[in-house]
Amino acid sequence: MMELIASFPQQFATTTWKVNFIFLPSNIQLIKKKHMELLGPMDLIILSRECQGLLVARFGEGLSDTRFGLFMDMVRLITWAQSISPTLSYVIENTPSQLDQKENVQEHYKLVKHYLGQPFLLNVT
Repeated sequence: MMELIASFPQQFATTTWKVNFIFLPSNIQLIKKKHMELLGPMDLIILSRECQGLLVARFGEGLSDTRFGLFMDMVRLITWAQSISPTLSYVIENTPSQLDQKENVQEHYKLVKHYLGQPFLLNVT
């Protein structure tokens, strides 16, 4: 990250990146509500996670896929952040699970929507 900041100083708020990467644990499972509270108000959270369990081209195990295990940690962080900043926006990079026809993936996709709301599909390819 520091190389990106050095190469593109206009695109990164250096103070924000340094504070977050030093202050927050790098393992999402170790981030506690107190960390989020100490950060103060937030406008945006960007998250990414393993998506193989929801890939159309894979086995489609959905939330049962062990690589999908951090989903509830992401929901926990978003919930805490929204309690601090009710107008918080969030972006979660993901695969278009709603396109998969496997029954278990569709059921798990409904659960994801229950926690996060209706997705906005953006094709960045």
